[in-house]
Amino acid sequence: MKKLLVICFSILLFSNLNAQKKILTFEDSLNNFINESFSSSSMVSFNFFNLTKNTSIASKNESILMRPASVLKLFTTSSVLYFSKGNKFFETSLYYDGKINGSTLKGNVYLKGSFDPFLSIEQLDSLVLFIKQKGIKTVAGNFVFDLSSKDTIEWGAGWMWDDLPYGYTPKMSALNISSNIVSIKTYPDPTFGKPRTAIYPDIPYFNIINKAITSGIETKTNLKFERYFAKGKENIIIEGNISVADSLDKTTISISTPLKYTSELIKSSFKKYNIRFSGKFIQGKIKGTSSELGTIINSIAQTIYKTNKTSSNIGAEMLLLKLASSNLEENISYKDGAKFNDSLAAIVSPRSTNVFADASGLSFYNMLSSKTINDLLIFVYRNKELFYNIYSSLPIAGVDGSLKNRFSNTNLEKKLRAKTGTLSGVTSLAGYFYSKENDLIAFTLMLNNYKESASEARNFADSFCLFFYNNYTPEN
Repeated sequence: MKKLLVICFSILLFSNLNAQKKILTFEDSLNNFINESFSSSSMVSFNFFNLTKNTSIASKNESILMRPASVLKLFTTSSVLYFSKGNKFFETSLYYDGKINGSTLKGNVYLKGSFDPFLSIEQLDSLVLFIKQKGIKTVAGNFVFDLSSKDTIEWGAGWMWDDLPYGYTPKMSALNISSNIVSIKTYPDPTFGKPRTAIYPDIPYFNIINKAITSGIETKTNLKFERYFAKGKENIIIEGNISVADSLDKTTISISTPLKYTSELIKSSFKKYNIRFSGKFIQGKIKGTSSELGTIINSIAQTIYKTNKTSSNIGAEMLLLKLASSNLEENISYKDGAKFNDSLAAIVSPRSTNVFADASGLSFYNMLSSKTINDLLIFVYRNKELFYNIYSSLPIAGVDGSLKNRFSNTNLEKKLRAKTGTLSGVTSLAGYFYSKENDLIAFTLMLNNYKESASEARNFADSFCLFFYNNYTPEN
C-alpha cells in the first residue's frame, strides 16, 4: 500500500511538472530572455500587437511611464499629419519696402522665418537671387530678420546643458538655416601628426582651433568639441584623439549665434550677385506696406520624412510649431503645439496618462508608456493616409536612417521599420515588422535607467526583437 502511494505521488508530481511546462507562455519566454540578457536593475517595457490578426501578443510594464526619447517623434509627426488642415508647406519669404529708383532700393529687405527646419544654404542663396532678379543692384537700407512667429526660447524644457555644442541640440528660431548646425570631419594623420579637419560650409565666419592628436591603432577615437562666439567669429575647439585605425570622424556642431551665421551667408550671396549693401542686419517686423520679392517652399510631408529617418530634433520641434501656426501668428511657443500631441494621445489611448515636455523626445521630462505608443501605432495603421506617410518615413532595418547599421544580415533586415530613441540611460525602438507568417506586428520596446553603454542597450534591443521574430507564431 505504501509503495502504491509513492507511485501515485510520483505520477502526480510528474503530471504537475509537465503541466507547468505546458503553460509556459510566449510572453514568459520573452521575460526569461530579458532576465537572462539585461541588467536586473533597469526598467524594461514592451508591447506587441498583431495588426493582421487584430490580437494582442505580449506586454510587460506596458502602463509604466518611462522616458521615450526620440520615439516621441511618432506622436509629433502623426499629430501634424492628422490635425493639419490645408497647411502643407513651409513658406520662407523675402520682402522689401520703400521705393526702387533705377537699380537702387531705397528701403529695407525683410526675411520672414516660417519655422522651416531644413531651409538650405542654397535656398537662402536663391532668396537673395530674387533681389537681383528684381533689378536691384544696391540696397540702401537694412536687412531685417522677422522672427516674430516664434517665441524667444531657443531650447526645449529639460534639454541638457552639457549637450550644448552638438548638432542634436541646435538653437531654435523661426528661421533655421540647415538646422542651425555645421558639419565637421576629422581625419587622422598617418604619420601621427595633427589631424586634418574639414568644415561645411567652409566660410571665413568659422575659426577651427584644432588641439586634437592622432593616436595609435590600439586606441579608440575620443574627440570633444566646444564652441563660442568672439571677435565676429564662431570659434570651434577640437580636443582629444582620433585613432589612426579610423578613416574619419563625422560630427555636427550647433551654431552659437544663428543670426550672425545667417548674416554671413547672406553677405556671401550679396558678393556673389554683385549687390551692394552697406546697411545693418537687424531684427524687426515686416511692415504692412511691404512687397514680396519671392518665396521658397518646402513640403511638410518631406520634412516629416526627413525628421523620422534622421531623427532630427529641430525637425520635430519646428513641425509642431508650424501646426500651431494654423491658429496663431506671433510668439508661438511649444505649449501652443503640445495640445495637439495631448489631443492625439487622448484619441488613441483614452485612459493613458502622459507628459509631453517637448516635440522631439530630447527632454528628460517626457513620460510615455509603451501601451500609449503602441496604441498610436495601431491607430496609424487603421488610417490609410496616416499609415502611408508614417510608415514610409520610418528607418528601414539595415538600409537607411538611424537603423542603417542595425539588424544587418539578420532575419529582420528590410522587414522592420521603426523609430529609434537614445538618451543617457534610455534606449527605445517602436514601429512595425513582418513576422515569419507575414503578419504585420506593431511593437514598442523601451529601456530605462540602465548602467550599460548605449551600444550594449541597442544590441540587447535588437537581440530581443530577433528573439521575438524567431520564436513567435500566431498559435503562441
